[in-house]
Amino acid sequence: MIKKQLTPYRCPVTLTNKAKDKMRELKLDERSFFSLQKSFHVHIEKYPLSADRQVSVALFFDHETNGRMADQYNEFVVILHCVVEQDRFIATNVTTRALHTPVQTNWRRSVNLMFDLNVPRGERISLDLLNLVHEMPVAQESSMYVKKRIASWEGYLKIQERSADIPDMTSRYSGLVFNGNFSRVTIKGCELGDKEWKSLKDLSVRLKGIDQDIGKVLKANRSARTVEVELHGYMEDRARQQRLDVNPKEVVFSNFAALSQVKRLRQGFRHLENGLAVNPDLERLLFENKPPVRVPKKQVSLKFHNRLNEFQQEAVTGAVSAEDLYVIQGPPGTGKTTVISEICLQNAKAGLRTLVASQSNLAVDNALGRLLANKDIRILRVGRTESIEEEGKKFIEENVGQYWKDHTLKEVSTQFETRQKTWKGN
Repeated sequence: MIKKQLTPYRCPVTLTNKAKDKMRELKLDERSFFSLQKSFHVHIEKYPLSADRQVSVALFFDHETNGRMADQYNEFVVILHCVVEQDRFIATNVTTRALHTPVQTNWRRSVNLMFDLNVPRGERISLDLLNLVHEMPVAQESSMYVKKRIASWEGYLKIQERSADIPDMTSRYSGLVFNGNFSRVTIKGCELGDKEWKSLKDLSVRLKGIDQDIGKVLKANRSARTVEVELHGYMEDRARQQRLDVNPKEVVFSNFAALSQVKRLRQGFRHLENGLAVNPDLERLLFENKPPVRVPKKQVSLKFHNRLNEFQQEAVTGAVSAEDLYVIQGPPGTGKTTVISEICLQNAKAGLRTLVASQSNLAVDNALGRLLANKDIRILRVGRTESIEEEGKKFIEENVGQYWKDHTLKEVSTQFETRQKTWKGN
């Protein structure tokens, strides 16, 4: 990401008659507008070269950082369309966008500009500013390139949508039975067809009369006509207050969650096409044959807790030294789980926290299993409780407080007894 320069670029600017007329239409007084602030924070978007090879840009004025301008003109985002010449920007038009329009994208460059309306011909624009514009990507071309590259993923999304697009199933039920901590509910007396019973697993569950999904299907027992549901966290308090048993007693099973995931993927693709990815380097990481790789500035010196070979040590050192992203690849049996646990230990020693995430519950539990013996590690296990290994269940949200209370008491008692024996021996 391009860092904002501290000193603003001096930017001579001349407005054409069309731009002046447009400003008057928008009730923007030319001189009053540019004198609102000493400098303005803008986002530059570059256009394709014109037929006569002229460079054109759009300057998006940022409402969040241009406080005085935002106070005066708070109904829209102002955009100045300019031709870039060697000695000035020539504003050919002025347009506006709605305030919620994103002004900062991965293909625009953020700069501070100090506009000057009274500059004689012959004085050149800052060379740094001209170079910045010259080296910028053309937003339209970047968008088309990204769209072309992700087109092959469209087929995958259509397959996902087809498999997820199943009709909702509605059934009457006779009652609800909750488990001890109100994290699950069993829906009794469901009336469903044979095919419907087979397709319930993992579907979202909604009770008529409640405006949110209550959870996901864990198990369906056709012979007992019961469906066990894991409740969402935000539904547990409502369950404790007996506010889930409503009339009419009807339940709807749907694949809403899976469809929502596909929609999120599509939204992610749209953001990528429009240069709105959260990570501005994502486009290069995905599509360049050789994405930018930054060598860590300083390799830290570590004392390892596990027995690691030289390659595992190199992986751990690289991970804790990296400033952003570090990728470790290896086939099964090469010790990736051991490396993950070592990284967690090193981070804990440095006072940091580590999030271990995986599509597989077992992979997370295997990594945590290597950390259980270390008293300096505090583990919180998050996930669907029925899939967590027995050893990891003591670390789920409802159990972890009691576990560490008992663990701390045991550790303190052991140390106290050891010191008592030492004092008696002396």
